Amino acid sequence: MKISRRKKVVAELLILVVVPILVGALLKLETSNLVIFPWAALMIGRIVMLWKKGEIKFEEDILERKRWRESAMFFGLFTLGVVGTLWVFADLIVIPEWMQGGEVWWFLALHALFQELIFRVYFLNRMKLLMPSYLKISVWGALVFGGAHLVLPEAFDMVILTMISGYVWSLIYLRTPNLPGVWLSHFVINYAFFYL
Repeated sequence: MKISRRKKVVAELLILVVVPILVGALLKLETSNLVIFPWAALMIGRIVMLWKKGEIKFEEDILERKRWRESAMFFGLFTLGVVGTLWVFADLIVIPEWMQGGEVWWFLALHALFQELIFRVYFLNRMKLLMPSYLKISVWGALVFGGAHLVLPEAFDMVILTMISGYVWSLIYLRTPNLPGVWLSHFVINYAFFYL
């Protein structure tokens, strides 16, 4: 009995994306750091394997150089909008106590890079094999990205904001793949959450 490629991709996504999110949510960890680093190592290995097989292409799926200006503009405008909104509504947004201590900037940058490799480079590129609509893929991207943040204690409000960010980042990334752009946007927004 031969298993279709579609079923293989669905099984791969369930095992490599959904199961770690559920495990992380059920463990009720004090930090997502215990989940993200081993998960990122696994996903980077999978991305390299897919790249070697030709299923992920650098120019088409990671950094489309022809449209980098358009990508930079969209990511930049979204980032400025979110940081401006955070600044204006800083007194109304309830940030969990554990987020108020701040993280080291390089750690935030590394964390954002790992998340972008998992949720944009890997997840979105695999979802393109399952459905043609960038809008539907972005909805799934937002749900999975927000769901992954359920591991954060006392951060339900943050999960909603993360879903919105995940949707926008996914939509922009699918139109104009730019790993450095989405990574920088994610890092700046994370930094703003910790330091505004």
